[in-house]
Amino acid sequence: DEKGNPIHYSPSADKILPGVRYTDNGFWDTYRTNYPFYAIVAKDILPEIIEGYIQDYIDGGWLPRWTAGDAQNCMPSTAIDAVIADVATRNLISKDLLETAFKGMEHHANKSSTVPAYGREGCEEYLELGYVPYDKYRESVNLTLDFAYGDYCIAVIAKALDEKEIYEEYSARAKRYEKLFDAETGFMRARLSSGEFKGDFDPASWGGDYTEASAWQTTFSVPHDLCGLAGLMGGEDKLLSKLDELFATEPVYR
Repeated sequence: DEKGNPIHYSPSADKILPGVRYTDNGFWDTYRTNYPFYAIVAKDILPEIIEGYIQDYIDGGWLPRWTAGDAQNCMPSTAIDAVIADVATRNLISKDLLETAFKGMEHHANKSSTVPAYGREGCEEYLELGYVPYDKYRESVNLTLDFAYGDYCIAVIAKALDEKEIYEEYSARAKRYEKLFDAETGFMRARLSSGEFKGDFDPASWGGDYTEASAWQTTFSVPHDLCGLAGLMGGEDKLLSKLDELFATEPVYR
């Protein structure tokens, strides 16, 4: 503005507001690659970028999931949880801003949005059942595993803010990926609202219950609890054997 203070156009409020805003990013595609890289090569500007994302919550009540100017209903889950947790562990965010982000993360972890571009699709069922059912939502396996990882990220921030009860709550929620593990096949599988695993299972079946993947890739998507995943598979040796099987399997997808 005329005084040199940052201002931005807020799509959710449809007006000019104080502060910075960053956009044009899809966190599901970038949270595990771009942002850890930025923390190494662009750490001077990364705090402002994160501030710009948190501004969306300040302006409109929801942290961004995927933005292209305005919020877009593209790709699942709230992977920004991992981005914020990462900068928090690197001490690249102020406590005040982290507390604001934490409120936004708790909000989308517990409340469904009437606008598909915001929040966690299947949030209510996840809270009730401990997983997202495939008879109500596409890509239900990824939704469930992403939510569990997001809950772990919330637990990380709760610990940093010395919120012990919230830390315990979300640490427990982060184990919900276990509900989709089928010990008989050794894969993460979709489940009905009633609890049964989906029939006609094919680990080479692409998409559908999985996001741009099959059961082979998605089963290992438990980055926050590899020891727990190994336990489900029968021990570390079994996990390593399953990884060997993954790399040896022909890349055939249906």
